[in-house]
Amino acid sequence: GPIDVHQSDGVVYAGTSQGTVAVGTPAGVGLPPTSYTVTNAASDPNGVAHLFFVTKVADDGTPNGTVYVCYSNDTDILLKHSTDKGVTWSLPVRVSNVGTNTNVFPWMETGPTQGSVGIVWYGTVGGNDDNAEWKVYYAQSFDAHTNNPTFRLAEVTEPEHIIHAANISEGGLTGANNR
Repeated sequence: GPIDVHQSDGVVYAGTSQGTVAVGTPAGVGLPPTSYTVTNAASDPNGVAHLFFVTKVADDGTPNGTVYVCYSNDTDILLKHSTDKGVTWSLPVRVSNVGTNTNVFPWMETGPTQGSVGIVWYGTVGGNDDNAEWKVYYAQSFDAHTNNPTFRLAEVTEPEHIIHAANISEGGLTGANNR
């Protein structure tokens, strides 16, 4: 999964497709971590990866940075955060409130201020099948580090266009459909 480093203290965060985050603290200034602590950040009966389980740490001026995970359970795009280096995690917050039934492939970036994130993903009104018409959506928050963040949502795809037709392979390197 994606790896990110808190620029202020060198702590490494690596997410996995099973919803865990490995946290490695450097052995000293300029040295890499020698061990990692793995915690469960997210779980869902429908899975948490659907190809991407994005893990990012914000260099937002807080002592530990705020760590975020963003993932798809194949229906919704969800966001969680941790302010204690991944020891504990917030409850999941639904990001994909745009009238779509299937949402996959989230990606996220953090901003320079505490709570600022931007999330992009594919969404379709139907299911992930041959009739799907995928569009791109974007959500922006400036209070994502709170328990009830607010999001500005936008459809990035022009209204009369689709970005991808038919199903999307969620198999990664082993997937074959519409790869």
